[in-house]
This record gives sequence, C-alpha cells and structure tokens, in this order.
Amino acid sequence: MVRLLFTVCLVSLSKSISGVHIFELDYRVTPEPTLTSPDYDGYVFIYRYPPNDSTIPAPIREKLMREEYTGDFSLVEVELPAKRLIYAPVKELSDFQSVRKFGEAAKKAMKSARDHGIKAPLLVLHQDPCPKLPHAELVTLLGALDTFFVNPRDREKNSPRGKFLGVWGPEYSTLIDIVNIAANLEDGRVVARDVAEAVCESMSPPNFEGYLHDVFPPESGVNISVVTDPQTLQKDFPFFSMGTSKGEDAHARRIVILTYDTPAPVVDTVLLVGEGATYNTPGASLCAKAGAAAIAGFMKVLSETGVRGLKVVAALALSRNPAGEVLQ
Repeated sequence: MVRLLFTVCLVSLSKSISGVHIFELDYRVTPEPTLTSPDYDGYVFIYRYPPNDSTIPAPIREKLMREEYTGDFSLVEVELPAKRLIYAPVKELSDFQSVRKFGEAAKKAMKSARDHGIKAPLLVLHQDPCPKLPHAELVTLLGALDTFFVNPRDREKNSPRGKFLGVWGPEYSTLIDIVNIAANLEDGRVVARDVAEAVCESMSPPNFEGYLHDVFPPESGVNISVVTDPQTLQKDFPFFSMGTSKGEDAHARRIVILTYDTPAPVVDTVLLVGEGATYNTPGASLCAKAGAAAIAGFMKVLSETGVRGLKVVAALALSRNPAGEVLQ
C-alpha cells in the first residue's frame, strides 16, 4: 500500500510540473546535458556492484571494471574533464531489498567527495536494471541533496548558499523530470527537518506558527487557521487542553489547521493530525515534533507542485509541556 501510494504521488507530481523547476532551495541543482562540462571538479556515481552494464558511460565503466571495491566508496581517476570520480557501490542488492540503499550510498559518496576537496560535484545518474526499483535515480538524488541540509541553528555561520550540484543522466528529458520532482520533494523535506531538528524553544508553539506563516504565504495555496482561545480549546479539543500549566502565556498551546485545496473538482480528501510538543524538564528539553514536522513538509510539497483533485486538511497540535510545575 505504501509503495503504491508513493508511486501515485510521483506520477501526480510529474504531471503537475511544466518545464524546469524554479528552485527555491538555498543551493542550486542543475540538470546537466553533458558529462564533458568544464563547470565541475569531480563526479559522484552510485550504482550496483559490479558496474558491468554496457549502457554506463564508457569512460566510467571501463575504469570501474578494472578495479575491485571493498569499502563504501572509492576515488578513481577517469578520462573526463573533472578527472576525479567517487564511486559508491551498492552491494548485496536483491529484488526484495529497499531502494533506500541508493540514497544511503549517495550520502556517503557526497561526504567523501567533500572530504576530498570536490566543491562542484556532478552526480551521474543511471537507471537500475531491476524493474522493481524504478525510483533508484530519484532516491539517489535525494540522498545527495540530504548532505546539503544545514541545521537551522547553524545556518547563519554555515549557510548552504553558493553551493551547487550538477546532475547528469543518459536521457535529458527524463533527467529534468527527476530533478524537478526531487527539488519539490526536497523543499518539503527541508521544512520538515527545519521543524524536527530545531532547538525546542526555537519551535515553541508561537514560533512554530510564525514559521508556518513564512512557509505558506497567502498565495501558496495552503490556508492557515489557528485556534488559541482557551475556552474554545477546552470545548472542541478537551483532551489536548488538559494539563495546561500556570504561566503558559508565552508558550500558549494552539491548534494550527492547514488546508490545501485547488479550484479543480476534488477527487480525494485526506485528513491528517500531527503532534508538535516540547517537554521541558529540569536540565533537559525533549521534543516530539516529528508528526507536525512531517505534515508541514508534506503540505509544502503540495504547495509547490499544485497537485489537482486533492484536498488535504491537517491539524497540528502544538504545545509546550513543562514538567515539575503545578498544573491547573
């Protein structure tokens, strides 16, 4: 069921995008029509081991077939302008193993490229021959993009701006579709990680709400409504309003409702609920924001792609629950 849903979503995304995506990420992702571009100083290639597919570009295949690989990645020299290539072999792969292995290999390869001083990498995509792994290229690209993410609290001193990733594939039109989908998914993943990995106090209920207003401006297609009135919360959300602490005004809990809708006739309606809680205990802060973070990211993807025929209503329960204080 999950796999079917994922496939349907990808089809919907690919149909909703026209032309090259106008990237809003803090770094550039560029579909590259040729392997011989002089704009890169290294290549990154993720493929199953051994790489004996005759359709792999000859300069890469001929070099890799002369080597043996025992680690997670290797640095080799190829007869291409950038010379250096990081190869991350995907080993012990069967029809029943997860495509996630490609993303994991891409993360390791990109980190290795950075460690070897490669500042302008060109990611070389190639379709996996197994028909049960049709999204291997997309997952590879998402794994590479994952290494560009910087935690919100470190972003000012370590901003990803100015970094870029080139992406090459054997069929340029297909490559553009893959890059478009990946970029839109990454927009949502960045939102989800911003929320999930932020310091607890920086994503207190009022701050979380403010962040959502920044992410979803009026023209985004996602409507935001907020319930903060204590009496309304007690009446309509009695369980959620239980345990309100004294002096909670600065971190007042709230229900944020995100609604995605399009003018097209609605074919499916999805209702979602996610928790966005922080627990303050003496000497530690614990967060349980994964549900709200995932939903916020998902809504961002819908906003970016404009999927038609779908209505989504999501309720985010945001609270700060200090332990050790007297409760009402």
